[in-house]
Amino acid sequence: MRQRCPAESPRLCVKSILRAPDALRLQPGARVLNIGCGMGADAFDLAARVGQNGRDTGVDFSETLIAEAIRRAAGRNVSVTFQVGDAQALRFPNHTFDAVRTERMLMHVPNAQQALREMARVLRPGGRMAVQDFDWESQFCDSPTKTPPGKSPSPSATGSRMVGSAAASLACFAKPE
Repeated sequence: MRQRCPAESPRLCVKSILRAPDALRLQPGARVLNIGCGMGADAFDLAARVGQNGRDTGVDFSETLIAEAIRRAAGRNVSVTFQVGDAQALRFPNHTFDAVRTERMLMHVPNAQQALREMARVLRPGGRMAVQDFDWESQFCDSPTKTPPGKSPSPSATGSRMVGSAAASLACFAKPE
C-alpha cells in the first residue's frame, strides 16, 4: 500500500520503502540537491522530473564516483551537475534548493545529525526533504553453535539462520514556510 505525505499538517511522515523522488513531489523548474549521488544512477531520473528549467545537483564525497557521474552525464541533454562535497559541510547558501534528498548515505558519514542540519539549512522554506536509509541495528542472526574467537563460520555449516534483516525507511519533511 502506498502512503502519501499529506499536503497539509503534519509536517513529517514516515513511509516504508517508497522511492525518495516520489516523496519529493518534484515539479518542472525545481532545484534539487541529491546528496550521496554516487555515479549518478538516480540523477538522470531527478533531472527528467525537473526538466530543462530545473536543476539537479549531485554531491558525493568520492572524487572517483563524481568523475564517473560526470562521464555518464556527457552527451545527455539533462539539467544535472555533479560536484565533490561533504554532506556535513555543504558549500551552498541557505535556502538554495526546493528539494533535498539522500538515500543510503547517512550510514557512511561520521556525524549524521550534522549532515541533516546541513540538508535543512540549504532547503528553502516550504521545500521538501526525503531521507532514506537503513537501520543496521535491526539486523541479527541466531546460531545454536558458539563460534570460537577469531573464526567466521558459514551460516550453513553452523545451522545459523537470519532472524531479522536491516529495515529501510523513508522520512519526508516539509520545511515550514
